[in-house]
Amino acid sequence: MTAVKNGIKTTLRTPGKTLLFSLILTALAVLISIAFCVFASVRNYIDDCNDYYHTIVDLEFTGKNYPDIYAYDSAMVSALSEHAEELAALRADSRVIRFDPVTHALANVEGLTRHDRFVYDPDAGVFYVSVTAFDRNSGAFFVTVGDVIYSRESLTGKMIMMRTATTTEDGLPDLTVGENYLVCGHFFLNKSRYPGFNAEPMTFLNGGVETTLPEKTPIGELTPELKARYEALGDDVRLRNNSCAVRATANIEDLYPFHQQELTLSSGRFFEQKEYEDAAKVCIISPFMASELGIEEGAVISVSLMTCEGDLYTGALTETQAEQYTVIGIYNRNDDYPAVIFIPDASSADAELTASNGYWLGDFRIKNSGLLEFLEKAKKLEQYDFRVTAYDQGYSSVVGPMSELLLISVIFLAVCMALTVGALTLQCHLFITRQRGAAQIMKAIGSGKRHITLYFLSSAALLSVPAAAVGCLIGKLTQSAVFRALERFAEQFTEQDLRFSSSRLTLTRALEFKPHVSPVVYLAAGLALLAGVCVFTLLFSRNAMKDRAVRKKRARAPRRVRRVRRSTRLSGTMKYSLLSIRRNPGRTAAVLLLCVIAALFFGRLTSTLDGYREQLASLKENTSLKGHATDIHGKKIDGLVLNWSTYDSLARSGLLSGLDTTRIMGHLRFSGVSVNAAGEDQHLPAPYIPTSPPMIENMIGQMYYEPKYMYTTSVRSNAIFYYADPVSVDWLEGFDEDRFRTSSRVCVMPLQLMSEYGVSLGDTALFVRAYQDALSTIEIKVVGSYLSITGDDTVFAPLDMEGLSPYLRNNSFESLVFSISSAAKLDELRDALEAADLSVVKTKSISRCYAVIDDEIYLETAQSMERQIKYVSALYLSLYILAVLIGFVLAWLVVSSRRKEIAVMRTLGTKACLTVAVFVLEQFIICGAGLAIGLLLRKLTGGTVGPQLWLLILLFFAVWLVSTLICLIVSVTKQAYAALSEPE
Repeated sequence: MTAVKNGIKTTLRTPGKTLLFSLILTALAVLISIAFCVFASVRNYIDDCNDYYHTIVDLEFTGKNYPDIYAYDSAMVSALSEHAEELAALRADSRVIRFDPVTHALANVEGLTRHDRFVYDPDAGVFYVSVTAFDRNSGAFFVTVGDVIYSRESLTGKMIMMRTATTTEDGLPDLTVGENYLVCGHFFLNKSRYPGFNAEPMTFLNGGVETTLPEKTPIGELTPELKARYEALGDDVRLRNNSCAVRATANIEDLYPFHQQELTLSSGRFFEQKEYEDAAKVCIISPFMASELGIEEGAVISVSLMTCEGDLYTGALTETQAEQYTVIGIYNRNDDYPAVIFIPDASSADAELTASNGYWLGDFRIKNSGLLEFLEKAKKLEQYDFRVTAYDQGYSSVVGPMSELLLISVIFLAVCMALTVGALTLQCHLFITRQRGAAQIMKAIGSGKRHITLYFLSSAALLSVPAAAVGCLIGKLTQSAVFRALERFAEQFTEQDLRFSSSRLTLTRALEFKPHVSPVVYLAAGLALLAGVCVFTLLFSRNAMKDRAVRKKRARAPRRVRRVRRSTRLSGTMKYSLLSIRRNPGRTAAVLLLCVIAALFFGRLTSTLDGYREQLASLKENTSLKGHATDIHGKKIDGLVLNWSTYDSLARSGLLSGLDTTRIMGHLRFSGVSVNAAGEDQHLPAPYIPTSPPMIENMIGQMYYEPKYMYTTSVRSNAIFYYADPVSVDWLEGFDEDRFRTSSRVCVMPLQLMSEYGVSLGDTALFVRAYQDALSTIEIKVVGSYLSITGDDTVFAPLDMEGLSPYLRNNSFESLVFSISSAAKLDELRDALEAADLSVVKTKSISRCYAVIDDEIYLETAQSMERQIKYVSALYLSLYILAVLIGFVLAWLVVSSRRKEIAVMRTLGTKACLTVAVFVLEQFIICGAGLAIGLLLRKLTGGTVGPQLWLLILLFFAVWLVSTLICLIVSVTKQAYAALSEPE
């Protein structure tokens, strides 16, 4: 107890120094608590982001009708089979949390009869008719509908106009007036007041067997077996048209439409985890279904699930017994999902990946931090016509900058801890080592090491415990101010122009940055400071109790007496300053080293900032970007409706280095090679073109499935090659992209078609072209070939925009692909897209034309550089403050270490101004030499010395000297006796 009392008394005996040390410890506690607070708040926010944001990778197949979600593509079936191993390896990747494949099922809901247009075959019909008359003007028969086996419209007893696919030898429809028929086929939009119907053969699965029925069967030839098949056809169409697609999922919020908020709950709730695990009989339905059934959330519906083999709408269906499902939620109205039922089933994540209607195959839920590595692996599938698209809801745009801020907070915390260690070392050195005499006296009168250690620990505890408590309390009280500063800093990350940016495709959620830390953080900061005080007190107290070794002094040779010279005041000051520098080599070396390091550090900082600015300017100037017109979801690239004014507005903007478009000019039916590559005429007969309007219309309808004939301004920039890299187009010798663009009556064909038709490069092919309501023949020379990666058969011909006729200008374009040579023009491009009446994806707009700029990677890179520039610029302010603090602290140490020397000089009669001049000159020489050496080393190592570096160097130099001057002036104002008698 005596040691503790003595330690406390010693501390209280010198209130001035006690207050000084308490302030230092309090400042350290505040600094540490703020550093801990910043680190913890940013770390907590990143952890919250990992829970809040879900990252998915959407897996699709890019077939010829992509992105249609109702198409069935046999090429997709083959691709899934051929690349099953690669897909299985992707599903087994360690970064995959879950894979939700698109399940393959339909359902019948009791009481639901669908009347919407989003059904399997809305225009199908099977019924009895009686032929009344033939209309030669339209080439159709007037028939009266008898019994209806299947039709979405009530037509019993009504008259309709009917055409048939088969004709007689003279080209007339093959029907007899007065006869009765059982017919099947599809309705079409008729210009007259009578409904139009095309009698066509129809194929369906009858008992699992593919069955094709003729378009018509006379009643007189109708057998019971044939009648049963028509009735089975009607039942099959009715079953599929009234059914709803069912989507079993292991997590509905990770499905693409819900993840990207195309679908949201208008009422109710999502599934719970136990409902997923138990495959509970609950469901979420569309507002259309709720309206048709007249039900609300909480209602119970009777559902019969049907699984199928093959195509969802043409495969054999297996119906299960009806079960009761409770509706727990209704999602918003969306035409892409008019009648889709979502049900929970955790086992669906283990389901086989099979083809289904539409090109959407499923969604990978990925660990947020593993997205880049997973995409690198998944992108290899794109060469097989698969497409993987990442959607992170904005995670990377938030966590990327915050991770940089976290790194800065770690550095700040490390600097604070290093500063704390340094300050505690200084404090313990001044507080304990200078009490060596007291420790030696206590040791001499019999006090043990434990007694002396308690003496020092009690003194340190009296200083550090209140200081740590007050410092952490101040840190807690200033928490709100720190958080406001962090929030303002974080807001800079979101202040960016994202109009038309491809990064908008993934931004669907935003987690507000609201920092929060536990009081435990401040307790940890206080304990860390106390632990440091205890450790350094123990270390220095051990050192204070050691006896100093007595050094034997060597006998010095007698000095030669020199002639005394008189010196001026200036030379005397200089000599004493140099003598002081020489007499304290350790202190001189430390100050020199510090100044050299400061100069080198300042130089490195300025060069880093200049380097970032140069890199950013180079990135903006040398980065080319491309973009395209699209739909509201940002998926479609062609098949759009774009008017001439949009193209013309962009063309006249003068910003674009490339602007390419396409226009569908009909469909082509191959008739043979009229002139081969050697120039020999093959004497082909003229292809048959009907003259009867009904037959022309019928042939045009049949040619809808023939290869498309498309005019384009550039083959390589065409929309179907947008995701292909590299584009492979083989040209006829003497042709290239530029010559093709300025030629006429030439084309580029897919290799698949050329192989099928037996066409070679250089051949001139004869086609029948169906364009709008007319048929014509056209001869085109094949000057190029390409491999169709989507299976889409398109023949490309050059589109001359300058010679485009006013008539064609009034029609629409199918696609629009644009590019700029420099990202520095990005803001101007955004303005030009707005002026061209293009809208931003995922926003409702009067204009139905949208655009996307593929700038996500560029923006991430540029914004990262801009953030680094902001960080370094912010560091400049910190350095200015640090320069002031370092200069002041070191000046105080210099004066403190010279206290006795200054007092002796004053006692011997040295004037105050001369005393101040001596030590200021000393620091001028040492600091100036250190900074000069640092600048010289920077020059020798190839660094630059710019104005910003000179400003930092001069500021540091000025603060050092001014602080030294102020501290010396304060020191020389004290009485010499008081300075000498002042306790340590």
